[in-house]
Parts: sequence; C-alpha cells; structure tokens
Amino acid sequence: MDIKYKKGTPWNRALTPTMVKFREETGKNPVYRGKITGGFEYWMYWRKGASQKVTLKPQKPKPKAEVKKIFPKKGRTESEYLEFIGGTSRKFYEIQRTGNIVHIRYGRIGSPGTPKQMTFNSIEEAKRKYDKTLNSKLAKGYKRSKEHLITEASKKKH
Repeated sequence: MDIKYKKGTPWNRALTPTMVKFREETGKNPVYRGKITGGFEYWMYWRKGASQKVTLKPQKPKPKAEVKKIFPKKGRTESEYLEFIGGTSRKFYEIQRTGNIVHIRYGRIGSPGTPKQMTFNSIEEAKRKYDKTLNSKLAKGYKRSKEHLITEASKKKH
C-alpha cells in the first residue's frame, strides 16, 4: 500500500517508519497541527528522486490563442478632477480613462490620495465605468475643478 504524503493532508494517526526516519535525519516534525508539512513532502520527493530517478514531464507551450495581451488597447484619454467641500469634509476624486484602463485617485485635499486601477476587456466597458462613476460623484455633490488638472499638466512639463 502506497501512502500519499502531500502537504496539508490531515494526519491524525501514528507516525509511519518513513516519518520517523525524516524526524531522525532532519530534526523536524513531519506533522504540524494535524497536517503533513511541506518540508516532509519536499524531503520525500528528493528521497524518491534519488533512488528511483524521477523524471518530470515537459510542459507543453500554451497555444497563442490562450495568451492574453497585457498591453492596453489604444484610445482617447479622458480625465476629471472633482472636489467636495462641505461641513468638515474636504475631499477630492480624480478619474482618468486611457483606452481600456481606468485610473482613480481619491482622498482628502492636500494628501497624495489612494490610487486604484481597473483594466477592462474593451474600451466600451471602461467608458461605461468612467461615465457611471463620474455621474455618481456629481450626483453626490462633487464639483468639477479645472485648476488642479492645469497645475498637474504644468508639473509634468518641467
């Protein structure tokens, strides 16, 4: 009977002679909190490989159809900078869409803010998300501010 020693396999029985040998050779326990350890699985793999000449199967390359493009699709850039000042709140929300990628940055005015990036499968999906988010913020009382966009553009030139 061949016992499968895989990492994370529950083990609530007595130690096998193989496990006892592992503990004697390495000084480590093969079982921790009722599960087989990765160290024991690794030791078993190399012990088996040395005596039985284990050969790994070569992996087949993925067909080109399965490989996804990681480069964004080209498209026009849209950008808005919104501010909300009311009561004790002084917040900003910046949203930018370039092709199929939407960049968002939000936080308190004067802070660097929290950046967030979303990548979509198509430019249309990104445009819908951009428009929906922009309209949602405007409905909540955020106001457009052109001054910040102008100062950011001038910083990039220098």
